[in-house]
Amino acid sequence: QIGKVIKRIRTKKGLSQSEVARRSGLSLSTVHGIECGDNKEPSFRKIAAICAVLDFSLDELQQRIQKAGRTICRSETNVYL
Repeated sequence: QIGKVIKRIRTKKGLSQSEVARRSGLSLSTVHGIECGDNKEPSFRKIAAICAVLDFSLDELQQRIQKAGRTICRSETNVYL
């Protein structure tokens, strides 16, 4: 799941959800929802903003998700697993 991967990267970098939200311009509830899986189809813009804060490319995120046996697909507006 994309949220679990993002949470793992965030905690490894020592950042709180609040800090990621502040730096990305997203709300804390949005970051939390993505990490917890409440937001199952987050927008591409939101994922890109979080990845930028984490200094982690979308390609690296996709590779991590594929290692977990999942596939990530991108439409113009959303990210799907």
